[in-house]
Amino acid sequence: MIARKWVECGRPEAARAVVARALPVALIQPEPRRSRVLSMLAEDQSLAGDFTDARKTIEAIRAYPGLGISRALSALDLACEKSGNATDATLAQREAADCLVWTGPQKTLPGKVALTGRLGRYQFLVYNIELHPQFIAFKRGEMRGFALANLGDVDEAVRALQALPEPQRETVLSQVVALLASRGHLTRAMVLARSVASPDVRLDAYTQLAYAIGEGPAKR
Repeated sequence: MIARKWVECGRPEAARAVVARALPVALIQPEPRRSRVLSMLAEDQSLAGDFTDARKTIEAIRAYPGLGISRALSALDLACEKSGNATDATLAQREAADCLVWTGPQKTLPGKVALTGRLGRYQFLVYNIELHPQFIAFKRGEMRGFALANLGDVDEAVRALQALPEPQRETVLSQVVALLASRGHLTRAMVLARSVASPDVRLDAYTQLAYAIGEGPAKR
């Protein structure tokens, strides 16, 4: 939080200093806290324009379940895009999608697990407790859909999101439309909006798309 406030104040060097002090502490924490904190610190490094060190921090995050790595890579993608580095942005987003495809055995640590549903007012992330495998599977599909849509692989994104359980599936599709529209990818957002089956949710998706068209320049 402190690092991000420094970035907002136009002091990225101060943000980098805060992260540099926090990293050694994060690295010695037990899992899953270690990887979750590293993911946040990598996001802070990306926001501060420290792309090289953000990459190093991402490499220290555990491979399973892939959520932390994907989140950090998506933040790196957005930061690279804002800095005008489209090549590195696309690479980071592709990696963010690919790391969510898990073919190995489940590696949840022994002990208490939490969250079988979505995060909300009465359910929140406890950094010392592993996520439930059911929740991990849902988040993988959701986050992969976002990443693929950002890459322009709308058909693949729809396939990933259509595999999600109801009733969350339609809502997530609408959220992806809103994300794409907010980043100026209006053509991709329009294609995805057409795939929403629920009339009410599809209307909401088109409403957010229309709002984005009026707010800024469009991208393909």
